[in-house]
Amino acid sequence: MNSRTDTAPEQSGEVEATLVRIPGADNLPGPGLVPARLPVPPTRLAPGLPGTARGSARLTPIPAKLPARADRVPARAQDHRSSRPGRRWLQPNWGLLVILAVQSALALRLMKTNTAFEDEALYLWAGHLEWSHWLHGTAIPDFPTYFSGAPVVYPVLGAVADSIGGLIAARFMSLVFMLGATIALWSVTRRLFGRPGAFFAAASWAALAPTARLGAFATYDAMALFLLALTAWFATGGIGRRDATRWMLAAAVTLTLANVTKYASALFDPVVIGLAILSGYPAPGGKSALRRGAFIAAITIELIIVLLQVGRGWYVDGIEQTTLTRHAGGTPVATVLLSSWDWTSYIVVAAALSAVLCLARARSLTTRILVVMLAATAALVPAQQARIHTLTSLSKHVDFGAWFAAIAIGYGVSRLSARAASPMRRRILAAAGIVGLAVAGYAGLGQASNLYDWPGAANLIPVLDRMVRPGDRLLADNTPTLEYYLPQIHWQQWSSVYGITLPSGRRVPEESDSLAPYQQALSKHYFRFVVLAFTDKPQLDSAIASYLHTDPDYHFVGAIPFSNPGSHGSYLLWEYQPNHSR
Repeated sequence: MNSRTDTAPEQSGEVEATLVRIPGADNLPGPGLVPARLPVPPTRLAPGLPGTARGSARLTPIPAKLPARADRVPARAQDHRSSRPGRRWLQPNWGLLVILAVQSALALRLMKTNTAFEDEALYLWAGHLEWSHWLHGTAIPDFPTYFSGAPVVYPVLGAVADSIGGLIAARFMSLVFMLGATIALWSVTRRLFGRPGAFFAAASWAALAPTARLGAFATYDAMALFLLALTAWFATGGIGRRDATRWMLAAAVTLTLANVTKYASALFDPVVIGLAILSGYPAPGGKSALRRGAFIAAITIELIIVLLQVGRGWYVDGIEQTTLTRHAGGTPVATVLLSSWDWTSYIVVAAALSAVLCLARARSLTTRILVVMLAATAALVPAQQARIHTLTSLSKHVDFGAWFAAIAIGYGVSRLSARAASPMRRRILAAAGIVGLAVAGYAGLGQASNLYDWPGAANLIPVLDRMVRPGDRLLADNTPTLEYYLPQIHWQQWSSVYGITLPSGRRVPEESDSLAPYQQALSKHYFRFVVLAFTDKPQLDSAIASYLHTDPDYHFVGAIPFSNPGSHGSYLLWEYQPNHSR
């Protein structure tokens, strides 16, 4: 709004007040009208100044403090860290530092809980092979055809960390990514809804069991989530700017990297594009805001098309098999939804309540759409995995939706904080929220520990390391873990219950649980060692074990217990020994 600065009446203590409407003020508590000419205190002129005779001084009205926008408050309007701009960035956000410290402690507690999970071992092992292929031209498996993320992105980075400090270093790299996602969550929420909302949004997400797990899990999920969070930060960076081209270009690049790192992250592309559009209101608004979303979508699609052309048909096959046309499982829908509820229930409830509060109180249609969209994002992964009836990776994937839903929680907290008239009520509200977060964090710690309850191979590794000779072929459950810990055994020597690796390196996949191909290979003594854990395909394992008991040339070595304390079971080991007497 353009306004004229008037000359104040002589010795007057006030100026005539004229009510005007501020554009976009529908979001303000009240009718959206503020005085154009605001009251000013009596002004004492300094004596002896030239040209400042009493009655001729030109007064500048002191702007009144406008009511805080409870719907959508830019961070700069809430930031009172320092009255001296030069020292503004020297003062830390103590609330954020506390959240990061707690999040780190929850993740570090899990770092040494168990040996590498199958996914961790697979990606790190593949990364080492990719480096060997690049540097020495070594033949490697067709990873792009069955990986759910580009094997040349996270696996090669994870392999570098693994070479430096082993599995712990690779897991610590995931923790760094997750801490970055928390910082991005804090920053995005503060931009949209202010500092109180930023604290509770970041704290509620950091306390989740899936968040703690991904912070100590060497897979590409943490990296993809961080890139998605960084994209949201870029997408909302154009708030109040007429030209946000650089922000949108950066968002398109990081969104492409997120999709390449983990194909399933594309499920959240519409949400990020929606953030870019909605953050363009009320200014610049209109077509300019819509162009922001269109720009991100167009650049991302173009970049992905170029990358697919470079990767040729292998990556297309991988995207189709692992993401677009993934085979449906047999898990009931209720089981998928209940599992999701167990891991993210308080995020879902708090976000839903914030959405209801927004629909009831917010006057801005943009704010309503934004908060409802963010709250609804928590349901994307449960709905998708319930559709294909699978629990595979559900505990990891729900954390993506929870990140966006936590921003909606920020709106509810900011709204309640703004409506708390007295400082005492605000303290009571903050204390209640912190107690709730502490309870949620304690419950999440136990859930995260349970997520690390898989068959540990620490007892099995030294046995195989001592017994296996060069050229021996192995049929094993939990094959990626064994491949990771026994790098001296060539990848062409390993077969699993998901397929048999031929001498040429070609893998014969078996979609069914048929015993026939394994029985044929065993009858020809193709494998020297057989390791069964009855975890991945228990029915097929039982059929293979029954056959081995009828073949006098396979000797049962023994049962080797799982190494993790919380898991009960054993690896059963057979060795081919011709003419062995039972």
